[in-house]
Amino acid sequence: AAKTGQAGQGPVIYASGEETTAQVASRASRLGIGSPELLLLSDTSADRIAETVVGYFDHAFYGLDSSSSESNDVGTAAGDNVPRRYPPCLLVVDSIQTMSCMDGGSSAPGGVTQVRECVGLFMRLAKSTGVPVILVGHVTKQGGVAGPRTVEHMVDAVLYLEGNGLGDGATASIRMLRAAKNRFGSAEEVGVYSMNSSPGDGRVGGRLIPVSDPSSLFLSSRMDEDDVDGCAVSVQLEGLRPITVEVQALVSGGVGGGGGGNE
Repeated sequence: AAKTGQAGQGPVIYASGEETTAQVASRASRLGIGSPELLLLSDTSADRIAETVVGYFDHAFYGLDSSSSESNDVGTAAGDNVPRRYPPCLLVVDSIQTMSCMDGGSSAPGGVTQVRECVGLFMRLAKSTGVPVILVGHVTKQGGVAGPRTVEHMVDAVLYLEGNGLGDGATASIRMLRAAKNRFGSAEEVGVYSMNSSPGDGRVGGRLIPVSDPSSLFLSSRMDEDDVDGCAVSVQLEGLRPITVEVQALVSGGVGGGGGGNE
């Protein structure tokens, strides 16, 4: 998001219902993110968030008369002290389970009705303004999106960012981005990211860094380049991406006599 809002584009609005702006700003400072085009908004009202985005498209916001022929130009109008700005280029809502809207009635945030109505509100906002909207959602213990299943049918893409809780060393920081649904391309594409940072490389720890060659990363902990007993290198297909990994067969001695082993 920090790289999206750049010169020649509008700002990125990050609407957080989970944390305050001070908490989000503290994390951004730790990660070295200080873009003036990354705007924070702490609110749980989907209606107010939508009104904030729509307000960028109001001519009065630019300080221009509606009859001005230069209302679509970027800059400052002659004799006008109010700077004009581009409309937002991206809206991030974190998370959809904390949002509520008037159409949801008295239903509690995170309920089936509120989640469905809030998603519908942001969907209409994206279609009417052209501003892309990213909805961050909770997942269930089974790994699915929390809330009504209709939400997955309403949106254009469903992406899962998965961690590796069983790895160690370099593989412990691996994050896999998978597409469960994608109306704009293949759902078989898999993104591989790492949260590692090496001393002196100029990168700040905690950011997701794209891994261009995940096979080398997975094989970096091999003790020997040659295969040893019980170890072999295999190719695994993750979506459309082939990845080489090391497969180990662990064998322990049998208990209670006998020369057999337990695999």
